[in-house]
Amino acid sequence: MIFPRNKRPETRNVFSSLLRPLLRRWGEKAKPQRQGTILFPGLTEPVRVAWSRHAVPHLYARNEHDLFMAQGYIHAQDRLWQMDSSRMFLKGRTAEIYGKRAVPWKELSIHFKDKTTLDLDYFIRLIGIHATARASLSQLPEEFVKCLLAYSEGVNRYIESHLKRMPVEFRLLRYQPDPWKPEDSLVIGKGFAFLLSTSLFTRLTMMLIANRLENQEIKLRSLYPSYPEGNPFITRLDLKSTAEVSGEILGFLNGTFLDSGWSPAGQGSNSWVVAPPRSTTGRAILCNDPHLRMTLPSTWYLMHLQVSSNNEERDGYEVRGASIPGSPCVHLGYNRWISWGVTAAVCDDGDLYREKIHPEDPELYLAGEQWIKMDRREEKIRIRGGREVVRWTRFTRHGPVISDAARQGPTDEVLAFQWTGHDASQEFRALYGINRAHGWKEFLQSLSYQIAPTLNYLFADAQGNIGYSLAGRVPIRPQSVSLLPLPGWTRQYDWKGYIPFDELPRLYNPPEGIIATANNRIADAS
Repeated sequence: MIFPRNKRPETRNVFSSLLRPLLRRWGEKAKPQRQGTILFPGLTEPVRVAWSRHAVPHLYARNEHDLFMAQGYIHAQDRLWQMDSSRMFLKGRTAEIYGKRAVPWKELSIHFKDKTTLDLDYFIRLIGIHATARASLSQLPEEFVKCLLAYSEGVNRYIESHLKRMPVEFRLLRYQPDPWKPEDSLVIGKGFAFLLSTSLFTRLTMMLIANRLENQEIKLRSLYPSYPEGNPFITRLDLKSTAEVSGEILGFLNGTFLDSGWSPAGQGSNSWVVAPPRSTTGRAILCNDPHLRMTLPSTWYLMHLQVSSNNEERDGYEVRGASIPGSPCVHLGYNRWISWGVTAAVCDDGDLYREKIHPEDPELYLAGEQWIKMDRREEKIRIRGGREVVRWTRFTRHGPVISDAARQGPTDEVLAFQWTGHDASQEFRALYGINRAHGWKEFLQSLSYQIAPTLNYLFADAQGNIGYSLAGRVPIRPQSVSLLPLPGWTRQYDWKGYIPFDELPRLYNPPEGIIATANNRIADAS
């Protein structure tokens, strides 16, 4: 029905006035509890939660199990929709919530036009975030799995006790969240790893540009210099054909992440640390601004976590800082002994490979002199209302065939994406270890478990020491970095492993007395 122009505001106001009381009533039912007592099956001892005037929770427990269980509950009562929508998105399950619907697109994501939530879910499953999270969980030692289990128990306690008092988003969508699992926390972490990786986005963009250029690689280098001359380095601070397919996949990156809260657009981070001689307090000072993209709610959630112990010096756990809803521990902050900050290292952690396909069998691809069968994985994508669609994801020795997300493309070649984030890993072990670290040695030992993303870590301790370390896997390439997809049929361009952790750039108490990172290049060619 078309309303006269002068009637639209009135109609909208009538609708708004009818809906507002309902939303207010639903909001009141799901309002976070700040006072009183909550009966909490599963806790071994009482946990006290005190709220600051800025709504920052301070959790006091007598053991770590109870602490992480309480953290899960607190995260859920304030951010359950954020947590659930993030994990469903990163697991390729948005069609279960919204049905098969057209996904919004903008001028920046015109290649995403006419795509649906089903296409979106398939693309996310091609990236393989959920599959990698499951594999990573199986590698974690039991003590770390127990932390994730306790956190999950807390989230699920909130869900179970609020089935009829869910946040407004769930009620509007008439949708109930699944129980939280330990792997879901790892899914959130893997999602951030992909968010902070620029390798796929950069190469797809370069393919589109190169399609219009002669002498492609040379001209691309001039248009896209590897690093502007005169810009500072972290470790030496100076204070003075497949282009159409690539466009469609690039559309997935833009359109999928632009309006989801998982977009790399507008993000960036910076941090600095100064030694005692450079501060008026006579102590080391560390500052970190990992702002990422502006979202509502924020990516971060400030918390204070404390476990009392008879031996506070060694066994006590106390940390303050920014946590991420969906994951236990604190990601950025300080404990009694150290403080740390993080920025994205923006290392080139992935490559695109062109794979030649057998003319008579599309499941075979060329590797050297041999035709090898692709690995296949069945993906059952459920659509709201009960229907289920079966799609297949394919993998070469380099990684998932991401060109399968395009509706049509060349039949003689496909694009495979190799990324360090596809490896099963133990980043949660790194996070937990940093939270408990007493000094530089323990800090570095924890960082050795960081795989993806590659991150710049700044460090300061109570004794006035300062430091920097790169953490994460950096591929060793036999050739210089290419901005375009590499020939996958020859092993000439295969990775030769990763730079060992002990050989990554590192600083400890540099004579300048200052270290700064701002997503800038880490070191020069020497």
